[in-house]
Amino acid sequence: MLTLVLGLALAQAPKVVVVQSSNLGVSAKRAGELTQLLLDVLAAEKVEAVESKTSCESRVCVIATAKRAGAAGAISLNFASLGKDAVMDLESVDVSNGKAIAQTTFTAKSTDTKLPFEALAFVADTRRALPVPAAAPPKVAENDAPKQTSVTPADPPPSSPVTAEASSSPVPGVRVGLLIGTVAVGAAALAMLFAGMAANQEADRTEPGDPTRSVHSRAGAQGWVDVANFRWTVAGGLGTAAAALAVASVLTFAF
Repeated sequence: MLTLVLGLALAQAPKVVVVQSSNLGVSAKRAGELTQLLLDVLAAEKVEAVESKTSCESRVCVIATAKRAGAAGAISLNFASLGKDAVMDLESVDVSNGKAIAQTTFTAKSTDTKLPFEALAFVADTRRALPVPAAAPPKVAENDAPKQTSVTPADPPPSSPVTAEASSSPVPGVRVGLLIGTVAVGAAALAMLFAGMAANQEADRTEPGDPTRSVHSRAGAQGWVDVANFRWTVAGGLGTAAAALAVASVLTFAF
């Protein structure tokens, strides 16, 4: 009976395809490790996940890849180098209508062996939004039918009064953690902002002595513009996260 229940649970798990969209400076080995950590989180949330062997640069390509695999959803994965660490940008899409389900951006440290809480929340949101495949009800064998039994309840133990003590303020460790998180995420946002500015300046760099002639081809300059836009997008997400942490930190002191 237990084997039947487990098989039924796996059969009802929604299927998603994980597709890498871009990688700005993260080594292939580390990108593979982080992708596997994401697949592990999906499996823990009972989501059947398949990693695509090909990359996509657009949402249309991501959705088409998921449809070919017969998946209900797709997750696009973007990497960007931040010193020794890696910024991960995730977006899940409902294949049936092409609409985004969930999105998150976070920094994975070079020493991390697990993805941070943002990844867990992202997977949980995706899992809730995806349709669950319909499954036929299992047949119950005669031996598995519930048997009627009578149980004589034991006398309940005497109840004892419980005094609840209200905490007057949050745990100090929470305040410290929020402050450290605010500073760290804010610093990461600034780093990505300056990195985007550097990429944009590189796109506009001209030949020495000839300010009208670019050192890059048109395609090369556009590539640097795309890099700058991605880094600014990541910086915006990190800035929003830092602001949320700052508000939460202020609230812990207020209450």
